[in-house]
Amino acid sequence: MQLDKVAFIYELSDTLSKRRKNMDIDNLRKWQDFLNPNILKTNLTLTSLYIAFFESSKDYFVSEIKSFFSSGYSSETGEKQDTKKKFLFSIKNMLLMRV
Repeated sequence: MQLDKVAFIYELSDTLSKRRKNMDIDNLRKWQDFLNPNILKTNLTLTSLYIAFFESSKDYFVSEIKSFFSSGYSSETGEKQDTKKKFLFSIKNMLLMRV
């Protein structure tokens, strides 16, 4: 019974050391692939394009949402703008210019 436990422990430690060596080799291979100049250049290009797209999309959507929810309010002062008066004033000016 005792010998079976010892044999099992030796077998288990041998299996684990083989797995550890395989994992080390796999990790080394992954790092070599990652640091390959051609692959690294492609990955950096794709990452920069993703970041640029994300930032421009974020700015666009935030400005659209902000303008939707703040229609009629000045974004600088936070006060309500009187758009009806401005609209009527612009029409009045256009009519006066024609006369």
